[in-house]
Amino acid sequence: MDHTTSYSLLEKAINLDDNEAWQEIISRYRAFVCHIVRNFNVSEDDFEDIVQMCMIKLTDSIKTFDREKGKFRSWFSTLIKNQCLMYIRTRKKELKHRNAHENQAAVSIQSDNNVTEQWISSEWENYISSIAMERVRATYRGRSVEVFEMFLKGMTAEDIINQTGLTMHTVYSMKARVKKSAMTEVRAVIRDLEGTSLE
Repeated sequence: MDHTTSYSLLEKAINLDDNEAWQEIISRYRAFVCHIVRNFNVSEDDFEDIVQMCMIKLTDSIKTFDREKGKFRSWFSTLIKNQCLMYIRTRKKELKHRNAHENQAAVSIQSDNNVTEQWISSEWENYISSIAMERVRATYRGRSVEVFEMFLKGMTAEDIINQTGLTMHTVYSMKARVKKSAMTEVRAVIRDLEGTSLE
């Protein structure tokens, strides 16, 4: 699938019932759901069930998403959070003797919904960046991406020069090229996964 098209993955799934798009959505979004659910500190026994609930809810509800009412990431974050809460509450009722770990997970999720939503939104941005960088790494050969990632880790140009033996001009040229490509890919990923462009 051409990820540079302005006709996004999300739009294909919503409007055309495109099977390939649906498979890509399940693949892409499931990885993010797994990451978020795992950070809610649910038990290993419940982990896969909650992920499955989130994916089922996503496929059932995605056609109700209206971009005019808000960003996809906010809608998706709320969906994940609510499914986690619902599952934990249900399991808590079924198994009152459940260990304190699960009970604490339910309390921590409910304690500050704003923080939870901000955290998921931040993780979504990180997730988009990681996909964009995967695409960038597949495009470049040599040390360009390595140099760019050194900058991202906070290394100075002087440190990178000393470590790589490259010239100042080469280091800054590599950084500029990869940064431009990375931003292009970030926009493409956002179009694909959110059905919109950077604001």
